[in-house]
Amino acid sequence: MLNTLIKLMGKKILTLKNEEVLALSTWLGGKFLHGAKSRYRTRFLKLLAPRLDEMEKTRIEMLEEIAEKDDKGKPIVIDGRYKMSEAKNKKFSEEWLKYAKEEFVIDRLPSNNKEINAIKDILLNTDDEFSDALDQRG
Repeated sequence: MLNTLIKLMGKKILTLKNEEVLALSTWLGGKFLHGAKSRYRTRFLKLLAPRLDEMEKTRIEMLEEIAEKDDKGKPIVIDGRYKMSEAKNKKFSEEWLKYAKEEFVIDRLPSNNKEINAIKDILLNTDDEFSDALDQRG
């Protein structure tokens, strides 16, 4: 997947799956970078931020829809977790997995070209090994 992601960064349109947006933003956020690479990473993460916000909002909406409700119709939350049966938990997992596979498109523009190239360079020159979303594009 990493090779596919690097190839995509050379195209006019960068298409990432939601799960890749989350994995890439988490990985980039944890990198210790200096100077221009740090600035470009920050700007690239700002490109991803609206999608990350949407993903969190969607996750909460899915949980609230599927969770067990109290007598007022409000989702039951215990210790920060939505209460749901095993079947409902499975349903949430299936729905979330479908959503995680949806695509997010970033148009490569003169205004974000440097950021995308910097991220591509960071990915090409890392010694990190990737797994999960950054390795299993399907």
